[in-house]
Order: sequence, then structure tokens, then C-alpha cells
Amino acid sequence: MLKIYYSCLSILWFLGFGLIKVQSPNTYQYKIVVKEIYKPYSSNRDTIYHSSDYKLTWNDFTATPNGTLPFVAMTNSGFGYQWSSVSDDSSTTITIYTSVYFIKSKSWVKQEAKTAYELAHEQLHFDITRQIANGFIKELNNLKVDGNFTQTIRQLYKRHYNKLLIAQNQYDEQTNHGLRKPEQLIWNEKVKKDLELIKF
Repeated sequence: MLKIYYSCLSILWFLGFGLIKVQSPNTYQYKIVVKEIYKPYSSNRDTIYHSSDYKLTWNDFTATPNGTLPFVAMTNSGFGYQWSSVSDDSSTTITIYTSVYFIKSKSWVKQEAKTAYELAHEQLHFDITRQIANGFIKELNNLKVDGNFTQTIRQLYKRHYNKLLIAQNQYDEQTNHGLRKPEQLIWNEKVKKDLELIKF
């Protein structure tokens, strides 16, 4: 019997630097600019950044399988952010760099699971990470902040990260790790539509 397991990668470090000037709240402005960290696929790089142009292959699952677990594959993916800021007398511009990634050295598969169907199940785990990250990015683009922007952004991230954990658990529970094919098809279509709806 086939069982599929996922693992969601942990949070990126919150990096910030720059000078924040204190001005009257009526005149001083805080602006957010969102940029995504992305590098094209390279077989020599441990990190794969999510892209519609590249789909995972079993060669990307390079970690040694854990023989003590009943699961036959593990996808290690996540999303995170870093930030920097530039200030002058009238405003602070906060640039937020987001990324959606898969870590090859922490993802593995057992030999008996190397089929196209199981690979598609694992790909959807990565796609769900992209889906939730899109919601985070969308809110960042509309976020109003003040001098406490680091806390505001961190809380927003944590909320979406929790959404990711819930979504990944629901995916495996409802599809029984891919064994329920009708439910798998429903998830495939749902995530595909959601990804098509959000464009930046």
C-alpha cells in the first residue's frame, strides 16, 4: 500500500537593516515594495525555486530515505521572506524579498514509489506551498504599516505559515496521501485554479 508524506520547510530568517526616522504620523510615509527571489533551475543547486516552467523529478529527491518510517516519499518545501529598508526625511521604503522553495537534500523517495502518479502528488505539495505564499504576497502588496512594520509583517507571515500547515495536512488527509484518486483530482483542479487566479 502506498503512503506519501510531506514535510514543510521552516521559516527563513527575518533579516532587516536600515535606519527608521521618526516623524509626525500625519506626514511620514511607509511604503512596501515586494520582490520575489528566484533563480532558474540548476542541477548543482540544492534549492529549487517554484516556477510554472519547472516540475519536480525524482532526481530532485536526493536525501536518503528513512527506512524506519512507513512513508515512501517526503517533500521538503516552504516559503519565507527577508527585508531591507531605506529612509529619508519624509518616508521609509521597505523592500520585502519573498521566496518559495524546495530543498533537494531534505526530500527523499523510496524506490518502489517512483511512479508518475506519486510524483504528481508530491508536486502538488510544492504547488500548495506556492498557493499559500501567493496569499501572503497579495496581502503584503496591500499592507499598510507604520514604525512597527517588522512586527506587522512577522504576524502576517505567521498567519499564512499556519495556513500552509493546515492546507498540507488537509491535502494528505482528504486524499489519504494520494490513495483516493477522485479526491486527488479535486485537489489538483482546485490548486491549479487558485494559482491561475493570482497574478503579480
